[in-house]
Amino acid sequence: MKLTRTLNKAGIAVALIVMAASLAALPVEAQKKKSKVNIESDQMELSESENKAEFKGNVRARQDDVSLNSTNLTATFVKTKGGGTDVT
Repeated sequence: MKLTRTLNKAGIAVALIVMAASLAALPVEAQKKKSKVNIESDQMELSESENKAEFKGNVRARQDDVSLNSTNLTATFVKTKGGGTDVT
């Protein structure tokens, strides 16, 4: 009985490690995409001096077939070499 519990705990730990490793790759895939991100929220506060926008309340961000729902989301604007802007 004790061996079974130990094996179950080890199996759960391995599964969590595999899931965490696969989730760590998601931001890299998202950065490769250049399609637009649509963000909807109840409120938005833009701070040009800090180069960021804060979205609050019922936030929904969508890019292609991926969507994210949250209560808050902060987007940071970074100037590119070509004069454009990237959002992180």
